[in-house]
Amino acid sequence: MIQPAAPRPAADPHGDGHLKIYFLPNLLTAGNLFCGFVALTKIVEADPLGAGGFGQIKLALAFILLACIFDLFDGRVARMGGVESPFGREFDSLADLVSFGVAPAFLVQRVVLANVFGDYRQIGWFIASIYLLC
Repeated sequence: MIQPAAPRPAADPHGDGHLKIYFLPNLLTAGNLFCGFVALTKIVEADPLGAGGFGQIKLALAFILLACIFDLFDGRVARMGGVESPFGREFDSLADLVSFGVAPAFLVQRVVLANVFGDYRQIGWFIASIYLLC
């Protein structure tokens, strides 16, 4: 009877079996996550119906776009340096979820869907969460 092969561990170029966490690519990923978090705080602070509320929204959009730039470079820097790691991939996924999932969904709910359904604001939250889940 043929036995299935045991799963192989991820390639370890240095052969010492330790988890590798590389500074520069992860610093760029942290910049992505930081921008997503700041965008969320600006969205919370904004009062779209009040005076100057859209200034905070524009700032939130600028931070989401800055997160795009950090996201563009973190993977490239890791590949160019040959320092990709499982930790870096998972950290990048988390940062992308916040910057390009939670922040835009919250922004759309806060600016577009907040008053569309009148007394049934939960419908707006549900619609925004569909984007996040996708």
